[in-house]
Amino acid sequence: MRLETADAFAFAPARQFDAVAVTGAVAQMPAAFAHWLKPGGRLFVVHGASPVQTAVRGTWRGEQLHLESLFETDIPYLRGAEPVARFRL
Repeated sequence: MRLETADAFAFAPARQFDAVAVTGAVAQMPAAFAHWLKPGGRLFVVHGASPVQTAVRGTWRGEQLHLESLFETDIPYLRGAEPVARFRL
């Protein structure tokens, strides 16, 4: 078994992984996260808008990434993954 750590937005691996755990929240899940997985691999990520974010497990089913909601939480965002500010009157 091998463990790798990296900045999620600078990470460009030359291979895919059996499991990926993203340890900070993202407002929107980047497509790159899913491409890090081998067929049959598992992805754990927390996404959504604070204070009600959703922890999900992602697995490939054929050509599509299936996301299964696990629980609600509220954790800090990864740097650069915060929600985009919206204009308000």
